[in-house]
Amino acid sequence: MSNTAAPRLFPARESDYGYSPNLVGGHISNTVSAGVIGATIGGAAPGGGTPQHNAVTGRFGTVGGGLKNQAGDNDGNPATGAFATVSGGIDNTAGGMASMIPGGTENRATGNFSFAAGYGANAVHHGAFVWADSTGSPFSSEADNQFIVRATGGVKFISGLLPLTGVQLDPGSGSWTTASSQALKANFADVDPKEVLAGVMRLPVRTWNYRAQDPSVRHMGPTAEDFKATFGLGDSPAHITAVDADGVPLAAIQGLGQTVDELRAENRELRGRLRRLERRLEALEATGRPERGPGLVLAMAGGAVGVGLGFWAGRRPC
Repeated sequence: MSNTAAPRLFPARESDYGYSPNLVGGHISNTVSAGVIGATIGGAAPGGGTPQHNAVTGRFGTVGGGLKNQAGDNDGNPATGAFATVSGGIDNTAGGMASMIPGGTENRATGNFSFAAGYGANAVHHGAFVWADSTGSPFSSEADNQFIVRATGGVKFISGLLPLTGVQLDPGSGSWTTASSQALKANFADVDPKEVLAGVMRLPVRTWNYRAQDPSVRHMGPTAEDFKATFGLGDSPAHITAVDADGVPLAAIQGLGQTVDELRAENRELRGRLRRLERRLEALEATGRPERGPGLVLAMAGGAVGVGLGFWAGRRPC
């Protein structure tokens, strides 16, 4: 590599990909490793008296600009790290084949077909996508083909405009929140909570596993098809919308509450009738003429039913 003035165009060499010259622009300290073809470099400048050069160490690698960036493997072996790209930034390395770093600082894309961006993002697995915010500590992928993001300021996905709808993960939170303001909704219609409760009672609820997961990973719930057929809710028969999965149980609980209130009222009525019959019986016994027969037996049985319903409702009979 000669230290001639930039830009430099190295003669094309025949390869499996045809004639592929290297184009090195930017500072004269930028380098292309021996045996590399099809490389493109720009940017870089001296820093603190020491050249902060950019380098391409893999075939057809690209460094678009910035300082201390490298496209290709770390040891300069031209057989790996091919087609890698660093668009800019400082101290970034795209070492995996066809890996990509658009910019940022101290990012590493060492997995094949990986992507890293931000500050300290490490895509160390094949096919991994890693975004790291500006908090500075290293943040790494954990598995092949993983999408992983560090966003300590929160995450928001917008799915509709005018009015704005979507979901968000608030800073520090462990659960998604759904846009649910009254201002975002229209065409309200009341529901019959007891009909919803009856639908829940009919709805098949089973345990199962997703076919894409190991059978040992179990889940519980209805299928989207049964949910749609029972309640007619949701965007498609193949999905259960989270807002509907929340709303149906709330309505069913209201229906259960109404049923319990009705049973309690009926129980109070039966208890009152039973007390009246007991007083009548006591009065008859006091006169020495106790009344016997099927009517009294049925009245006592009705009172027993009322007591049972009171306990079923979760309260002592009143």
